[in-house]
Amino acid sequence: MRFEIPEESVEKIIGLAEKEIPKPIISLEELEKGCEGDEDLEELLGEMLSRCLRYTESVARYKEVAMEIGEADTIDFQSVFRDVDELRSRTHDVTVDSINIISRELTRKGKNSAWINQLAGNRAAYGRFAITLTFSRLIDKR
Repeated sequence: MRFEIPEESVEKIIGLAEKEIPKPIISLEELEKGCEGDEDLEELLGEMLSRCLRYTESVARYKEVAMEIGEADTIDFQSVFRDVDELRSRTHDVTVDSINIISRELTRKGKNSAWINQLAGNRAAYGRFAITLTFSRLIDKR
């Protein structure tokens, strides 16, 4: 199974990486291997990775708008910022759900899902996990 990142997203996402990217709590390769041969798990993994990508893009846009607001503090920019922040938050929620769904399915099928314990109850950890998976996928593409 291969997850492809649209080219137009690559530059935006790479722009977030200011330092060395930490390793995810479970590698993408391990996740792919755990899902291999099971159509349902492969589909769930693809959906989760797509949501991780969308979340990473929303964080990049949020940071971009936040920098613009610092340069031009107007009502229009504040309105755009609120919209971008709301989208980022909703995208985060959907991504967390997707991560939890694949973890539950891995558990149900007797596969490794112990990694989810490191995220449980920590919204920021879920976000970092999503972004780290996206970055690791980008690095693999190079």
